[in-house]
Amino acid sequence: MARPLRRANERANEKIREVKESLCEALRKIAIEDGWTQKQLAITIGTSEANVSRFIRFRTEHLTINQLFLYLAKLNPNFKILIAR
Repeated sequence: MARPLRRANERANEKIREVKESLCEALRKIAIEDGWTQKQLAITIGTSEANVSRFIRFRTEHLTINQLFLYLAKLNPNFKILIAR
């Protein structure tokens, strides 16, 4: 019983990592296209430059999906998320 549960947790963790990376990619794309500096981004989205550096470099272990959604909403209030099966 523990083995199937462990596999399910591993799959869920992998999906969470994929979602975080997709959100980071969207944030990074906006930053590059709009010519934002890390300092400007940090001020605009209300976070530290360290957090900006984390999502720019896809270092998501200290960032939550919620944080990344909020950052993206501040930069692009009309963003849409597509969930495919």
